[in-house]
Amino acid sequence: MDFPGTERTEEIWIDTIPSLKVSAPASRKDEDTFDATARLLLNKHLNRLTPEHFNMLVFALKPPPGLIAPMPASQALRSDQLLLWAEADGGCGLGAIKLLLDRLRQDD
Repeated sequence: MDFPGTERTEEIWIDTIPSLKVSAPASRKDEDTFDATARLLLNKHLNRLTPEHFNMLVFALKPPPGLIAPMPASQALRSDQLLLWAEADGGCGLGAIKLLLDRLRQDD
C-alpha cells in the first residue's frame, strides 16, 4: 500500500534529478565565465545560506567524505572548502554550484 503523496514525491524526483544532470556543465570550460565578481558573489551566496540549505547543497554535490567540515564549523570555512573542492581536479565545477544555488532560490 502506498502512502498518500508517494506518487507525487516520486514524480518530483523523476522530473528534477534528470533535469539537473542534463543542465549541469558537461565540461569545465564554463569556469572561464566566473570572473572575480562572479566568484565573489558565489562565495557571498554560499555564506548566506542557512545551515540546512548548505547541507542540502553539499549532499547534492557529493564531495568526498570528510572534505567539508561538519557543523558547528563556520559557514565561511565550509563555503571555502566547498569552492576549493569544486575548482580542483575531480571537483564539480563552479557552474554546478551556481546551478544548485539558483534551484534552491527558486524553490523558496
